[in-house]
Amino acid sequence: MAQTVLSSLSNLLAPTGLHNPGGYGAYNRELRNVLPGRNELMDGMHFGIGKQISGAENFSFEAMHGLVLGSSQGTEYNISFAVKTEEDLVTARLDTNRVVMASYRRSITPNLNFETSFQSHVNHFQAVSHYTGSDYNTSLQVDTRA
Repeated sequence: MAQTVLSSLSNLLAPTGLHNPGGYGAYNRELRNVLPGRNELMDGMHFGIGKQISGAENFSFEAMHGLVLGSSQGTEYNISFAVKTEEDLVTARLDTNRVVMASYRRSITPNLNFETSFQSHVNHFQAVSHYTGSDYNTSLQVDTRA
């Protein structure tokens, strides 16, 4: 059934001549100019250092430290951890403002992935699924904020 749906989507888009814009196509760049996110509003000095603690050909465990000075949001220290395999990425971050962020990303196939994230300071949970076809992208997102 899924293959039938994907085939129908491909057939629907084929006459338009649209090509696959990729994960960060021109439309995303234009939107970022209109709707700036936290990265575009960054101020102060941000310093980070990371180290791979253990790893093999298809597995790694990393720890990162970050420091923010001179920001209008105040000084902040954070520590982050990441575990990576060929299919999975798990990250966790804790900062001095007692904000906890965690995320999990799973590549189900080379074209299909699922990711979920949580941020404690806004009781924010998000689940996203992406599929990249030969000439289109699809995305399904569930977002909750308290």
